[in-house]
Amino acid sequence: MQAVQKVLISAWKNEIPDKNVLLMDATCYEVHMRFPTDTKILWESCQWIWEKQIPALCQLHGLRQPRSKYQDQKKKTNVYSKQRKKTFRKTKSRKNALLKLLLKGIDAYQNLLNQLKASGFTDKDAATFKTIKMVYQQQYHHFQYPKVKIKERIVSIYKPYIRPIVRGKENKPVEFGLKVHKIQVGGISILEHVSYKAFNECKRLKISILKLDSFVQD
Repeated sequence: MQAVQKVLISAWKNEIPDKNVLLMDATCYEVHMRFPTDTKILWESCQWIWEKQIPALCQLHGLRQPRSKYQDQKKKTNVYSKQRKKTFRKTKSRKNALLKLLLKGIDAYQNLLNQLKASGFTDKDAATFKTIKMVYQQQYHHFQYPKVKIKERIVSIYKPYIRPIVRGKENKPVEFGLKVHKIQVGGISILEHVSYKAFNECKRLKISILKLDSFVQD
């Protein structure tokens, strides 16, 4: 991206006015995903294991599926999701039940993989399974210590690189996607820095000035 921008600006720099004026701003290019909550990501992890992976693996190799309370928890989760007012007690109870179900699913799926020597286990499945294990560790720690902040918090099992970006807007205080720091000179916007992790754009003034000099100055 930086190389492409350099080529374009080198062709335009002789026509760029006001090269000594620099404007800076940060924005977020949002991705298409549902608003994450603890119960949602726990339930999605349980669905991936109990509804998708274990049945497919057992059917492929003619094995009997391990016993679980997945169907009961599915009914309870559907009832919980339809409730307009979700109290703290109900949410805590739902998270506790889903954590137990997810742990049992992780153990059952791992035992099947060990038994079958990971037959039919793709790289994509391995990456998602690793993410789900991390989700369980984070959510279990958060359940035990709710006041402790979770570092590198995963909000999507299919996009584990996404991080919450606090923007401070009235209608949308938190956004999810790629945070971009842009600089503008002569009406042309340049992407100075992009990251899926939150960063403080106020600290990038000196770097932006140096990059501007390397881009538009002769």
